[in-house]
Amino acid sequence: MLLTIDELLLITKTSMSDDSLTMQERLEQASEAFNRVIHLQRKIKVPLEELANTLINYALLLDDFNMFDDMFPLYIEVLEIYKSLSDMDSDNYLPKVAMTLYFLAKLHETFNQYDLAEKEYNEALEIYRLFFLKEPFTYGYRIASVLNSLANLHSTLKKYDLAEKEYNIVLKRYRFYVFCAREKVLQRENHGFVDLCNVAMALNNLAILHVAINKYDLAEKEHNEALEILRTLVEKHPEAYLPDLAQTLNNIAVLHYNINQYDLAEKEYNESLELRRTLAEKHPEAYLPDLAQTLNNLAVLHDDINKYDLAEKEYNEALLFRRIFFIKFPNAYYKQICQTLYSFGDMMISKRIDEERGKQYIIEAHKIATENHRQDFVDEINAKYGSFFK
Repeated sequence: MLLTIDELLLITKTSMSDDSLTMQERLEQASEAFNRVIHLQRKIKVPLEELANTLINYALLLDDFNMFDDMFPLYIEVLEIYKSLSDMDSDNYLPKVAMTLYFLAKLHETFNQYDLAEKEYNEALEIYRLFFLKEPFTYGYRIASVLNSLANLHSTLKKYDLAEKEYNIVLKRYRFYVFCAREKVLQRENHGFVDLCNVAMALNNLAILHVAINKYDLAEKEHNEALEILRTLVEKHPEAYLPDLAQTLNNIAVLHYNINQYDLAEKEYNESLELRRTLAEKHPEAYLPDLAQTLNNLAVLHDDINKYDLAEKEYNEALLFRRIFFIKFPNAYYKQICQTLYSFGDMMISKRIDEERGKQYIIEAHKIATENHRQDFVDEINAKYGSFFK
């Protein structure tokens, strides 16, 4: 049966809410429909902007399922389309070039292609700043979003002074938007909630940076303010803000672990774990990696306080989930599986729980790190377990 483009586009939407299908079946059905739409749109030569919209919507669907490799060609084609259209109409299409550069930068960062990501973030910022005076609120939000991502990248690269400066600019801007929403300068429905969440996440990011540079008192203050905001938001809109609350609980637990407040860290990890289990049951593709993160962190804590049975159980579960995603997306998840393999193996050997299995995990972590050219991690393994590889 031949379907029209409009009928196929309807399938891309309805299939994702079809409770009779598994999430994998929904993805497959929506993907097939998107590919047929794209084929037809190319065949009948629809306007380029219409094709670009379809490509973006397909990429966003793939993003929900962490299918990062398949997103690259879509965004690259979208970027080419918008650049060509911006030559004729810069006011309408240059902001779309910036948007696509931002999406590509996020992807390149996921694959540790940091130089490319930094270049794309800066290009997007440069374009948005050109439009800021025309529409300060609209482009102020976009500048803040890109600047926040750029700060995350700089923090990853240990450019802490630069990242701290960028995070503080972002935080001030989001606080200003909260003020505008409260004073009804902005009339958009529910935007006050979004702005409050943005403040919380900016505080969260700033706190993570302050933990990295050992400013623990400042980090704790920032995390606690973020938690207070998010708990209030979850009471009103749990579906929207539970993931952010779970992440913030995980992050403040990391802080308390680092300053040896193990009881408090354990309590926070467990609360985060409970929330992430709930989220992962409903949307495993989206939230299992987060669940694995908290399981791994909790296992490290339990190892340190000699609760080895608990730690082993948590490591096993974290490793199971991380293997699933490493097999599907090796470039995006090799760091996470190396982390769990090494920590788990080290515990099994050093605590003499199962030295042979521990050795196998260490060797596997070394192999994955070597294959992905992570010499820093290879060196760390060799420093303690170099005899395994002679």
